[in-house]
Amino acid sequence: MVSRAEFTLGQLAEALGATLEGDAARVVRGVAPLESAGPDDVSFLTDGRYRAAAQASRAGAFVAAAGITGLPAPVLRVAVPQQAMIDLLLLFHPAPPLRAGVDPSAVVADDARIDARIATAATEEVNRALRKYVIPDAFVEVYAGDFAKKP
Repeated sequence: MVSRAEFTLGQLAEALGATLEGDAARVVRGVAPLESAGPDDVSFLTDGRYRAAAQASRAGAFVAAAGITGLPAPVLRVAVPQQAMIDLLLLFHPAPPLRAGVDPSAVVADDARIDARIATAATEEVNRALRKYVIPDAFVEVYAGDFAKKP
């Protein structure tokens, strides 16, 4: 998916709660890793170990924590670069808006009362989200109570 969004560094600094070191009017049009970023992209430096890669990067701006210096383009200083990158990705690639109502493929009881502001997802959308975010092996089962008594 190609992003058509563009932001000034000033807008990004405000959205991220970042301190901007550089031109607030500079426009960026995407987010990319250090090695593939171009002049219209924001890239990120999560650790000082990647300083050499950042210095060789063609990125138009960087997101970095305090203490990382010597970068070749404007810097958006943040406390937690990883969170800032998540926020940037959501700005450049927002989730599609939900449409209120019941998707034709959703299974909903005939007598269910659904608030007009609620959006139901198609079965495949729910399954896709479950496959992406739910890790069955990470579940922990906990049993509590008096196991000597029968219910």
